[in-house]
Amino acid sequence: MSTVQDYIAFSQGNIEAFVKASQIYVQGVQDISKQVVAFAQSQINDNVASLKAIAGAKSIREAIELQTGAARSNVEKVFAEVARVNEASVKLVEQAFAPIAARVKAANQAFSRAA
Repeated sequence: MSTVQDYIAFSQGNIEAFVKASQIYVQGVQDISKQVVAFAQSQINDNVASLKAIAGAKSIREAIELQTGAARSNVEKVFAEVARVNEASVKLVEQAFAPIAARVKAANQAFSRAA
């Protein structure tokens, strides 16, 4: 960086990268949060339906079978949701840090040329 203007321009690029990364991150967290809330609402609805079915069971055995099936289903859904949220979170981190990684690469190139 040969001049103050070059430094200012480069610094402005850094600030823009951090702003862009922050925007991507915030939007991603909002999206993931909405999906988690929707999943929770779905689970509540499923649990209410399961409780109604169990309450309408004609025998203890049927109630136990319904409860066991509902519990198994809930566990499977939760594990699937956790895996999906984990995958979305990793993708979000990669996307959010892409602008910063680009600036680091630009800085390395600029300093390599200067050296």
